[in-house]
Amino acid sequence: MSQSAKAELFRSKIFKTVSKTLQSTASINFMAGKCLRVLTVVATCADGKTAMNRDISCAAVVVKRLAKARKAATEYEYEDKLTVVKIDHDANPRLIEKYKVYGLPTLILFKNGQEVPESMREGAITKVKLKDYVDALLESISVS
Repeated sequence: MSQSAKAELFRSKIFKTVSKTLQSTASINFMAGKCLRVLTVVATCADGKTAMNRDISCAAVVVKRLAKARKAATEYEYEDKLTVVKIDHDANPRLIEKYKVYGLPTLILFKNGQEVPESMREGAITKVKLKDYVDALLESISVS
């Protein structure tokens, strides 16, 4: 799509409409996906980038929707092998102390309620490296 066509999309006020649709709790996942695609196109023109940078609520909802979609994809991929639990470190200082968590995010694998030895991983990691790491851990503890 040409830059002029993208700029025309922006001038048509589609950005505001799409932003409101995404922020609506009633918007279904199908519609949210379409809105994210439109925002992706609009954000590649100068006016669209500026508008998205100024509209903090839109940026926040885009990030939230993308994180939700990514989590759903991950849960589907490991549905019978793995349950992911997120723990708020501020609200759970005893757990942080018990497992000696010094860096965030931290991944600890448990099997039958017991920590898998040497499974703790601290710090940010790419999705590809995380998948490789989790797959190797699951294989090492015979989860199939």
